[in-house]
Amino acid sequence: MAYKFVSPSNRGVADRLVVLPQGVVWFVEVKKEGGRLSTLQNIFAAEMVKLQQNISIVWSKEDVDDLIKEMTE
Repeated sequence: MAYKFVSPSNRGVADRLVVLPQGVVWFVEVKKEGGRLSTLQNIFAAEMVKLQQNISIVWSKEDVDDLIKEMTE
């Protein structure tokens, strides 16, 4: 399941929350080609890495396809 994730009082959170079997959760930030992370998005990503959470930034449909493949293997 992939949910559009919105946290009104916490700017910078990832766009999508992907929930997989066995308690696996990924935070996924989707950017258009040529896009960049904002300062708050970089802070969020760093916090998730520090907490040893799964986080990914994707830039194209191919990246999304590769991520899904990686998540489900």
